[in-house]
Amino acid sequence: MALILCIETSSKNCSVCISNNGEMTYIKEQMDDNYCHGEKLHVLIQELLHEANLSIHSFDAFCLSAGPGSYTGLRIGAATLKGFSFATNKPIIAISSLMSLAYGFFTDDSLASRNLDFADPCHHSEVFVGRTFLCPVIDSRQEEVYTALYAINSSSHEKLGSVSKSIFSDMYCELIECISPSPAHINSIFDSNSHLTEDDFGNNIAQLLAVNCTIFFFGSGTYKIEPSRKTTDFDYAHFECNKNYLPSAKSLCLLAEMEFKKNNFVNSAYFEPLYLKDFVPTISKKNKF
Repeated sequence: MALILCIETSSKNCSVCISNNGEMTYIKEQMDDNYCHGEKLHVLIQELLHEANLSIHSFDAFCLSAGPGSYTGLRIGAATLKGFSFATNKPIIAISSLMSLAYGFFTDDSLASRNLDFADPCHHSEVFVGRTFLCPVIDSRQEEVYTALYAINSSSHEKLGSVSKSIFSDMYCELIECISPSPAHINSIFDSNSHLTEDDFGNNIAQLLAVNCTIFFFGSGTYKIEPSRKTTDFDYAHFECNKNYLPSAKSLCLLAEMEFKKNNFVNSAYFEPLYLKDFVPTISKKNKF
């Protein structure tokens, strides 16, 4: 049992929450298209601590969404928790932003209800036995996305199990037309890459669709993938094209608790977020004349 401060700064959503034994007790969030982490992160943390009547020394650990995502946002989040860790001598837990997004979709959005709506009667019996996949897609600009594919494990106690480890390593893939299904087999999809082209990614997805697996695509970058369904047969692919469906600190709570119990901490001095791509500076729209 642990009291953990969780922060999410990998996207436009600046989010902080308190996890007590894996359950969210308090949360503060602010979404801003201009990325407000530098101005708002410490303010939200201060408001959260005041509301919960806690100090920064009250926590057993700190957890952050480690990326991939916004380069600046990730750096601000990492620097903040490194400072807290140094001041309190408490450990840091790092969770993939893609895993967090997938877990949020799995838990908060009633995936079981979605399956009942989407799956036909013949396919429905297969949805809960390792044939349902979650594909979080985070917009990375420049016609690219960050993505990973997760399987849902069956459970003897629940109709749906938990999100498993990623079949692919966290990656980003170039997108023009991402998915173009063609006949293939499922036994060759387990190779990992730090970067996949649109053809590589499309072929991997096609192999799952070819054997009638159900795939849910969701996240801020889904709109880049969804148009390709118009010219292809997507009987078992479902798209949640909501650009504001972003990672949240509340999705880190149970994941952080699991990692805490395993003593799976990062080195506070040398930890770096998962950037995946080199930083490319741009001119702020505010400063254009």
